[in-house]
Amino acid sequence: MLKDLETGTTTFEPKTTAPISKRSFNRYLVALSLLVLGFLGFVAFSTVVQPKLRENNIRRNLRAKLRIGIADTKPVEEREKEIGAKFDIVVKYQNVKTVNYRWMVKPYLDKGKKVVMVLEFMSYSYRNLEDVARGSYDEHLHKFIDDLKNDGNREISI
Repeated sequence: MLKDLETGTTTFEPKTTAPISKRSFNRYLVALSLLVLGFLGFVAFSTVVQPKLRENNIRRNLRAKLRIGIADTKPVEEREKEIGAKFDIVVKYQNVKTVNYRWMVKPYLDKGKKVVMVLEFMSYSYRNLEDVARGSYDEHLHKFIDDLKNDGNREISI
């Protein structure tokens, strides 16, 4: 870059480059080829090999941790007979104001099943969370928990 002091203009002069040697050019081609091959290898690994590894890991984990559960309107025993399977987990949906440990949870625990309770905090108000925080449902929850503890405090998921 040159600046003319009299006129104040700046001019740019391109730098001249020496021709690249054949040896440097070959090195450049080798580096570029390795870069392209590395990219293609990454693409092949991530689209072919990695999903297969992931699929095998998922299958292995599923075999180790898979539990069969049901959320249904039919009695569990009837559904088990119908499809010829035994369920490990029973999912029960219940309004928190009418939840009853003795008939909703205990029978399934007695049969050796795991129980997942989905408690529904039903309200016709958008202030439902305020009701929960205010303790509007505490009486029902304490009754449920007391019944659970009196029955040996067995494990359930809520």
